Amino acid sequence: MASITGKRKAPEDSSPEVSASKRVQLSSAQNEKGKRPSFMGPQTMVKVNVSLKADDKKQEFLVYKEFICYYSPVFAAAFNGNFEESANQSIDIVDVSPRVFGLFINWLYTQNVVQDQDNAPTTGVLGDLWLLGDRFLIPRLQNETLVALEQRRSEKRKIMSSASRYRRVYDNTVQGSPLRRYITQTTATAFGPDVAIPHQYDYYPPELLFDMFDFLRTRTGPVGRRVEYSEDELKQFFVEEEETESKKD
Repeated sequence: MASITGKRKAPEDSSPEVSASKRVQLSSAQNEKGKRPSFMGPQTMVKVNVSLKADDKKQEFLVYKEFICYYSPVFAAAFNGNFEESANQSIDIVDVSPRVFGLFINWLYTQNVVQDQDNAPTTGVLGDLWLLGDRFLIPRLQNETLVALEQRRSEKRKIMSSASRYRRVYDNTVQGSPLRRYITQTTATAFGPDVAIPHQYDYYPPELLFDMFDFLRTRTGPVGRRVEYSEDELKQFFVEEEETESKKD
């Protein structure tokens, strides 16, 4: 059985997973969307086996094929194309936490990133969910996750809880990524005016340090003011959605 890892692929790679950050164009047939699937009628199930590491025990998810293929052209290519996954109707996904993939599946059916405000995902988990949306070309999931991430940040007064979370974002995005820009601005303005960023320089990826300094160098307004985004301002970090995806539902 073929396995999809988190490693970025070149566009000419024969794998059904393509480089999400580069927004590789799939065939027009794969991009065409009709009405959102419903549960009124026969359903086809596919199997997605998820693990964080290649040698971890995989967690099995049985998913309605119509839903996962509707929202992700990557899964549509895998399950409907000339790949081993299409013949088996089963696929292995590596470098994704089962917890994060479960949130994704829940979103497929409910269109809600957060179901329980009292047990809401952490900012780190939401960051991973955004990366999953990037990897599988689901801009609506990315944008709705960003809204939840901003709400969670406002509640917790911080964006990422560990150095590994920052590194994961930078290891899995490219320069100019909306998530990078969001993290840059929210992290750079979280310091008090009397705190120097280099004091904790080894906590952040070098690229993030550069991005923060560059942002602060060109930023206008009071020094040390924590940035807050209105609903409209947050849209500067949204990923563009296909018209068929955003207007046909």
